[in-house]
Formats: sequence, C-alpha cells, structure tokens
Amino acid sequence: MENTDSSMPVTDLAMEQVVTAGETYQIDLVTWGPSNNARAGVLELIFADSAGNRIEVPDWPHHSSLFGEYLYLRAKQDQPRRMTLLVTAPAEATRLRLTGHAWSEYEGLKLLAPPRIVRCEQAVSTVNESIGGGLKTGIALAAVHACHHVPFNIGTLQVEIPIQGNLRPVQQMLYLRFFAEDDSLLCVSQGTEEDSLVVEIQVESHAASWRVHSRDIAVPDRAAYVLLSGPPPGHDSNPVTVLRLPGLRWKPAVEESSETT
Repeated sequence: MENTDSSMPVTDLAMEQVVTAGETYQIDLVTWGPSNNARAGVLELIFADSAGNRIEVPDWPHHSSLFGEYLYLRAKQDQPRRMTLLVTAPAEATRLRLTGHAWSEYEGLKLLAPPRIVRCEQAVSTVNESIGGGLKTGIALAAVHACHHVPFNIGTLQVEIPIQGNLRPVQQMLYLRFFAEDDSLLCVSQGTEEDSLVVEIQVESHAASWRVHSRDIAVPDRAAYVLLSGPPPGHDSNPVTVLRLPGLRWKPAVEESSETT
C-alpha cells in the first residue's frame, strides 16, 4: 500500500515559492508535538530578489540576527495545531523561502504536511482543507470543534458556514471564543452591545443548501487563536448539518492615517 503520510520533522522544511512584490500571501501550516510548548520550533521566512539577495520585511514583529524574520512554532501535546499568517512581499521580492529549525531542547516537532502558500484575494481560509487531514462532509454542527491561529495585524474576521439542505427549518448556534498566547480567554467587542467572552452566530438550515456569513467580528488585540464550537450535542433527530467545517475570512486592521500640516 502506498504511504500517503506527508508529515515531516520541522528541520526538513525547506521550500521556496515565486512571489510578486506588493502582493499579500497567506501561509498555513499544522504542527504536532509530543508535549505542549509555545516555542517548540522556529519558522524562518526569507524574501529574496532576482539576484538572490535577502530583503527585509518592514515592520515584521519578530526579527533576530540569527534568523532574520521568523516565528516561533507552537506544539500541543499529541494534537495538531494549525497556524496561519499573512505576509506582504516587500518591494523587489521575487521569491519566498520557508525554513524550519529546532529550538531549545524540544524534540519531536513535526509538520503534518508541507505549508500551503496562497495569494490573498479575499479568499476564504477553511480550517479543514487537506493540510494534515482529509475533507469531511455532512458534519453535524454540534460536532464542530476547530482551533485556528489568528494571523498578524488582523482587525476583523468573518465566518462562512456552508449549510446542507434540510427537510425542515432548524436553528442552532455556533460559538466563537478568542484566546491569548497564555490560553487566557479574551473579551470581544460587540459594537453597541456589551462586550462578551463568547460570540454567538445563529445558523439556520433550509430546504436547499446555502451559506451563512457572520457579521464582521472584532478580533481582540492579544488574540493568538480562535476556537469554533457547535452547540452541545442533543437528541434532535434533525440537526443542522454543514457541508464542511466553517471557513474564516480575515480582514487586516485599518491603520488610521496621520494628518500632517
């Protein structure tokens, strides 16, 4: 039987992709490790021009003399951990290289599949595409439980939920919770409503399949990841069913322009 396992030690990661200067790219990867660690490995990002010269990324939040632009890779004991980041190719950049490194004394960090790099054109990032796992269809909303890393410099997110058609209308809730790096639960601004620790999205099925889009949800400043969970399992013989796990549409924070006189 053919071995379809595409996992690799993080130190085996060395991939390169052609990029266009000024375009923003989304990088998705899934890590796995034998124990919890917020700094289990390092992802080095290298943008280069046509001559192979490294180009710095303006305002990148993590920079060192050893790796240049980098990110720490987190691991959760015996569970996949997805990470998503957005990065804009700097001026004159033609290629992006990703390299993985071990860090400290942590051993056993793996990537469950090669990272996926896609150009952002307001594309929906789904939490269950074939990065470290196959696509499931016909999932009860109550079975949804997905953790997704929050990219850098994000202001809001919108959730897209593809609903499977049902013989009769059914309403249930999808819940969102934001967590900081230290796993503390964060408060979410609800606009005119009171701030809350939980965001509720009403999901309703109809006779035909359709998509539910949430309102724009303000992402807390310290958010490191967001947890999506369905309603508590019940005894409803006709529950809301989704065609796949909900997708997330990230929207960058809007910087206030400073007026000069």
